[in-house]
Amino acid sequence: MWIGRNMANDNKPDAVTTGGVNCSADRRLSASSQNGRSQYAIVSPAGIISSPASGADAVVIETSSGQLCLGVVTPYHGFDVSPGEIALWSDGGAVLKLANDGKIYANGREI
Repeated sequence: MWIGRNMANDNKPDAVTTGGVNCSADRRLSASSQNGRSQYAIVSPAGIISSPASGADAVVIETSSGQLCLGVVTPYHGFDVSPGEIALWSDGGAVLKLANDGKIYANGREI
């Protein structure tokens, strides 16, 4: 809602930068960017919590209320995901896929 409201009002954020994640803990991210090294709150959808891996590229946006990490740049993992489907994965190799036909797959097996 905030993004849509501000785009409609032509209130664009001051800057968007990317930087490598140094560590993550307590839902705050430490990252280096072109603006230096800092700690950022991580923005994510309600009900979803993640802790980005070290070395990931964080996307940081400057807002009127401070800097926020919108997430990390996701590398292509070669998953077979059709438009409208969702795949969740961990660096350890676990994969959960929600398919368009209503089926759920865990590590390739239908559950």
